[in-house]
Amino acid sequence: MQRKAMSPEELVSAPVALGSLPRVYLDLVAEIRDPRSNSMRIAAVIQQDPALSARLLKLVNSAFYGFPRQIATVSQAVTMIGTQQLSDLTLATTVIQNFQDIPQHLLQIESFWQHSLATGICARQIAENGLAVEAERLFVCGLLHDIGRLLLCQLMPDEMTAALRLAAEREWLLVQAEKEILGFTHAEVGGELLRRWQLPEVLHHAVEYHHRPARAMKHHKEAVVVHLADAIVNALQLGGSGTSFVPPIWTEAWHVAELELEDVDSLVDQTRALYDELQVVFL
Repeated sequence: MQRKAMSPEELVSAPVALGSLPRVYLDLVAEIRDPRSNSMRIAAVIQQDPALSARLLKLVNSAFYGFPRQIATVSQAVTMIGTQQLSDLTLATTVIQNFQDIPQHLLQIESFWQHSLATGICARQIAENGLAVEAERLFVCGLLHDIGRLLLCQLMPDEMTAALRLAAEREWLLVQAEKEILGFTHAEVGGELLRRWQLPEVLHHAVEYHHRPARAMKHHKEAVVVHLADAIVNALQLGGSGTSFVPPIWTEAWHVAELELEDVDSLVDQTRALYDELQVVFL
């Protein structure tokens, strides 16, 4: 059954549009790293993309941040949320807007990004529970956790068709069928893609190990948080990334994330409320 054609490393090296980061994000990172930079110069890079500027301003004025006063300009947003969070949010918004060209018979792209957005929101809410991790960075981890599936659908449509068929026939999770057909999974591909993009290590570790967090030797908590958020959002049926079942939760995950079962109702309510608002901003 297994028809491994290439490795995740070879797959992400393919010369396709999905393999490149958006130009505005690269320009922003370069400006942030310039020791002569300031908030006005950083804002000027973002303002070259009016749609991105509008999305970021909507986001910083939403309940996602809950600032007590209106943020009117991009330069104010830079000052209020900081350059790291700004670059992470720019990455998130540009990835969603740029990577849409996926075969619809394999993956409903709107539903995919709904699931991804909800997972990012849920991961951030779990992280804000008192964990010693960066909550906003967990949002990006959750948002990008299934990005490897986009690459698989784009570059290996026949194999993904077979994986979807196998998952349906055997009532498997799609990630299990991917492993059977390809010899690797979307999580491994996603981690390798983010590594190729030279994004912070925490992002590609959390993405690569979100289905097997017990194996994450680095950034263990982040992988666990994304693992939990993915399962919770699948249970809530907020969008979908191709699988028909709720992934099983690693029994130690609740302890690592410092969550009690009685916390879940509140977490679900917070996730739903932010999801309803942020869909307008991101999607």
